[in-house]
Amino acid sequence: MVTGIAAAALSGLQAAQTRLSVSANNVANQFSVDGDEVYQAQRAEQTPLASGGVQAEVQLKDPATVPLAMDGKPREAPNVNEAEEVVQQQLASYDFKANLKVLKAADEMAEELVNIVA
Repeated sequence: MVTGIAAAALSGLQAAQTRLSVSANNVANQFSVDGDEVYQAQRAEQTPLASGGVQAEVQLKDPATVPLAMDGKPREAPNVNEAEEVVQQQLASYDFKANLKVLKAADEMAEELVNIVA
């Protein structure tokens, strides 16, 4: 049982890392327009697993780019909203903290179980 709890918490930590990485990548590339090549903004979609825990999958935002008028010419720009990315980074931070607390509780439960058996 404790192993399942730890596995669920570890999957949550991995999902939080994915969310944070995707958001940081979006912020770093929000002005990335090189000729006709435009950075495609992404998002991390988190889904529950049947076995417990979660999984994060990286997908393109919809839409990944937005229209932009530059020098009177229509162009595309990455669909990155800084405020939205700050929220995603805060959510990742909360996910990290919550899952670390679960791991700590699982460790304490295992320690108490060993003390009871001994």
